[in-house]
Amino acid sequence: MSVMRRKYELQRLFADLEASTSSYPRLLQSLLAARYTTQSPSIANEGNPGEFVADGKLRLPAALAPAPQVLLLQEGANDMNQGGPAVTAIVEDLRTMVREGRTRGMTVFVGTLLPQRPNACRGYDFCDGTNDTVATNTRIRTMVTAEGATLVDLYPAFDGQTSTLIGLDGLHPNEAGYQKMADLFFEAIRLRLELP
Repeated sequence: MSVMRRKYELQRLFADLEASTSSYPRLLQSLLAARYTTQSPSIANEGNPGEFVADGKLRLPAALAPAPQVLLLQEGANDMNQGGPAVTAIVEDLRTMVREGRTRGMTVFVGTLLPQRPNACRGYDFCDGTNDTVATNTRIRTMVTAEGATLVDLYPAFDGQTSTLIGLDGLHPNEAGYQKMADLFFEAIRLRLELP
């Protein structure tokens, strides 16, 4: 039997997340419950569809009021798609969110942004001819390391597989994509928090 160092409640912030039973938080919840049978890890889904990272940064302190031990962050696609702030501003807002969690004693996991399907109805990152997601992820990786958070590098697992892991809108994962996200976050949680 595998046991995490202590019982963890996981708080996550993820924009544009479907509330279906196939969504990544519900799948992750099932993976955690199956592995840590003597504990009751729970995930509070605080996602807010269409949210920019700057808005998430403002909303985060209230969302963390229940004081979870773990914070899962994965935001920024809306900023990329709606001509939001520069990459530097997005990453600095994520840095503020990481620090908010760490200041409260939380273990913070940060997921990189997913690739988008070109020419899909909501895969707007390519409209200006530049793949801003790649540049943003490079800076996210550097920031996560500098801040002592745990990186969940989603992008490489999806890159080259957008037709099988990203839905028809070109932005959101399909069921297989949500399962992939849940698996990647689960593995990162297991490696970071499980007793040897």
